[in-house]
Amino acid sequence: PDMVISLILGASSCGGDHAIYPPPGTLQVLFDMQNIPPKKAAEIAASLLFSSSFIQENPVIFEELMARGMESPASPQGYRRQAQATMDFDTFDRLPQIRTPTLVIAGTGDKSLPVENAEVLASRIPGAELLLLDGVGHGFIWEAGDRANNAVLDFLRRHS
Repeated sequence: PDMVISLILGASSCGGDHAIYPPPGTLQVLFDMQNIPPKKAAEIAASLLFSSSFIQENPVIFEELMARGMESPASPQGYRRQAQATMDFDTFDRLPQIRTPTLVIAGTGDKSLPVENAEVLASRIPGAELLLLDGVGHGFIWEAGDRANNAVLDFLRRHS
């Protein structure tokens, strides 16, 4: 902790009982990804990562991201561990101990991790800044790259 100058949390949660989870069907999809052919898994993952409007308005970028996902798909074990990690950790009680300047970023259209999680994080971390990207999904770095990157760079300039 003493070596950390600033902290940026993007599309994250505190886990445990205070986390706001997506609808049960979404979690089940993550657990079931290991049993789905890679192309279908990439399509499903993309639908959870990006807002519908981003997919419709950026078909070329979307196809490029899909192709990248197909080149290096997550392993069944990787999907399983990611889903399980989402369910098993709990940092809620430790968040007030963070003394590092913190920026919390989330998209209001995140289908895999509801935006309320960012609000919980920001409310529990003393002095945290909260950036909510309207209508943007879990893949905010692609959907709102300029806004997100500018916010991160501004934050780092102020806290480095």
